[in-house]
Amino acid sequence: MHEFSIVSDLLARIEQVAAENGGRSVSRVVVGVGRLAGISPSTLEQAFHHLKLHTVAESAELVTEIEEILLRCEDCRAERRLSDTSVCCPRCGSAVLRDQGHSHRHGLLSLDVLACPHCGEALEGWIGPCPQCNSRNISVPEGRGILLNRVEMER
Repeated sequence: MHEFSIVSDLLARIEQVAAENGGRSVSRVVVGVGRLAGISPSTLEQAFHHLKLHTVAESAELVTEIEEILLRCEDCRAERRLSDTSVCCPRCGSAVLRDQGHSHRHGLLSLDVLACPHCGEALEGWIGPCPQCNSRNISVPEGRGILLNRVEMER
């Protein structure tokens, strides 16, 4: 479970933010979790609950916000978001994306990818050429990581 390692780093950052802002205790932490981050929000919450003891965030609530996938053409800079209704499966035409628990190796990190709930076509097949310039130089700048969005604290 790499969520414990992630939460450990997250708590270190929360401690730093609290110290820099004179915070005595943290009441709420809001994190963004990208759909391609390979992180289970419920496991992240469990890890946070166990590791926050004896930290400035001991009584804090963890709120996770799902970050949708943003595709960007690196040639013409056009952007579009993949959401539950924005694209159709190229294989079967389904307009619904769901996390099917498929795994895709990307370097040393195993990522969950979005797939068609009907036929299982993985995300790679959903990313076609740029609709504006037809380039295949597509990046995914959002929806892959974990972000510390907000720390609410008492001074």
